Amino acid sequence: MLPDPADFEYTTAIADNHPASNGHFIGNPIIPGAVIMEHVRIAFAQFRGDLHLRRITKVKNLSVLKPGKTLIVRIRAKSEDSYSFVCRDGDDNEIAAGDFRSAPLAVATR
Repeated sequence: MLPDPADFEYTTAIADNHPASNGHFIGNPIIPGAVIMEHVRIAFAQFRGDLHLRRITKVKNLSVLKPGKTLIVRIRAKSEDSYSFVCRDGDDNEIAAGDFRSAPLAVATR
């Protein structure tokens, strides 16, 4: 079965010594949600290079992402400018999920 063209998957490795994990938390490091959302933005740029992620309308952090894990971002188009995303680690634990809106790149530069 061919993948739905409205779906996209992005995978990246999070380094064991990722600098954002310093201080989050000493002795039990995690990757902050802002880093995870940056990977959602990167994934969307790879999926739809003609658009940018304009606004995250909903996000729910469901679990922590540890340094040294794989991060998988799945994006699904809901409408012309509305998308949902799910982030999982390499062990298939759901890390975060939500929705965002897009806009043409020309709007981003104004």
